[in-house]
Amino acid sequence: MNKINYAFILFFLLYGGPVSACYYYKDYNPKAATTLNIDMGPISMASDAVGGVIATKEGPMTDFGGAPAGFSCGTDGASTPASANMGISGDGTGTANATYNTNIPGIGVRIYYYTLQPYGSEPSSPKQIATVIPVTIKTPYYTMYRNTNAALKIELVKTGTVDQVQGGRLTFSRKKLMGVDNNAGYDGGALDLVDLNLTATITANTCDVDATSPTRVDLEPADANTLPRKGATTGDTPFEIRLKCTGKTDVNLLLDGQEDTDVTGQGVLAIKKTAESAKGIGLQVLYNDLPVELEKEFSTGMSAEGTFTIPLTARYYRTTEIPVKAGDVSATVVYNLTYK
Repeated sequence: MNKINYAFILFFLLYGGPVSACYYYKDYNPKAATTLNIDMGPISMASDAVGGVIATKEGPMTDFGGAPAGFSCGTDGASTPASANMGISGDGTGTANATYNTNIPGIGVRIYYYTLQPYGSEPSSPKQIATVIPVTIKTPYYTMYRNTNAALKIELVKTGTVDQVQGGRLTFSRKKLMGVDNNAGYDGGALDLVDLNLTATITANTCDVDATSPTRVDLEPADANTLPRKGATTGDTPFEIRLKCTGKTDVNLLLDGQEDTDVTGQGVLAIKKTAESAKGIGLQVLYNDLPVELEKEFSTGMSAEGTFTIPLTARYYRTTEIPVKAGDVSATVVYNLTYK
């Protein structure tokens, strides 16, 4: 008896119900997302607390490249309205009130969306993204959804210590900043409505001289007998240059003044010559208790964000073996600061 085996291969066709796919409107050109290019301009970092806003730009999207792309959803001639969601997100997630990272550590971006004129259910005042806006496309007519009054508010904010900025270009880019589909509006299958390119020029960390830094240093009167020989010193008077710095930078100092010709390389300034001037005396300047070489730049250290001080000392210095003549002692020095 012959036994015949039959093998059956069954094919199952699975299908879902109708979806309201969204697409660029047939009469809208170009059939592509609008690209917004927003330059926040030159920005000098300030010593703001974390969370502080360091730059803001706001206005209609048409000021930055154009309104969102025009789109429609559903089937032409359908008898029921088509529903979709328009999502706005800076990172493709639904994280609300998000601050997005830029290419510079310590600086983030916050994005707000709103409409300048009432339009559907869109917010009339700036709403921080991510956000989802429900959209209804009326039928049976084939209609386009496009808000030409859409607007953005952009904030650059301090998210941490900015110690890596030595000047450069800040960038933040997001494809599909705004999208539309039947889900959240910013997932992988959403129709791209708006792309964003954000730039700013960040200046190097720098410092400003604090108003409390002295412009005049007064030494106590000294007795000539306290200077018995050339090279003797007396009257050490500490003072400091105080700076306010925006971040990490190498602070360099150069002292510019007329050097006493009888003593070179020891940071001794020649005093002003008048009928009442002393003789055989100069004024020496020290940094960290060591003589400063005039007209030569030197590093005073690496600043951090906030106050940075440069400790200096001024004192009398006997410049010759000729007997010291009592009198007025005065000299001028100009300090030059550079940051690297």
